Amino acid sequence: MSKDQIPLILDGMKDGNSLRKCCEGAGVAISTFLSWVDADAELADQYAHARARMLDAQAEALEEIGDQAAIAESAVEVAGLRLKSDNRKWLLSKLAPKKYGDKTALEHSGPDGKPIEHTHTVSGATLGLLASLSRGPADSSLEAPVPD
Repeated sequence: MSKDQIPLILDGMKDGNSLRKCCEGAGVAISTFLSWVDADAELADQYAHARARMLDAQAEALEEIGDQAAIAESAVEVAGLRLKSDNRKWLLSKLAPKKYGDKTALEHSGPDGKPIEHTHTVSGATLGLLASLSRGPADSSLEAPVPD
């Protein structure tokens, strides 16, 4: 095995092929390629870039899958394309959740449907302590001289 295969692997990934397929095509074991990545910071950056491009290419391929489903001639073909699309969306959501994951918005409301309000109270002793701290120490050296 030679490191000469690295550009072939990275280019294949940028085209949307998985690391497994790219390594098989180059005749390099995945574990060997990943050990090269672990040992070389520059290669690690190149791999991260190739992986991001791979995921983008796979996401773009979802549009093609939808186009194929639109012209499918049988329900079985549509079901197969739906499965392929669902699997790809699931995988993208796990491999790049910030970009391709589901966005979840949480809202909290009371039993009447109104937003819940939180009220915090501070004891008088704590307020007194905060006030004394904000005044600072009485230090005459901090006072500016007053001209005559």
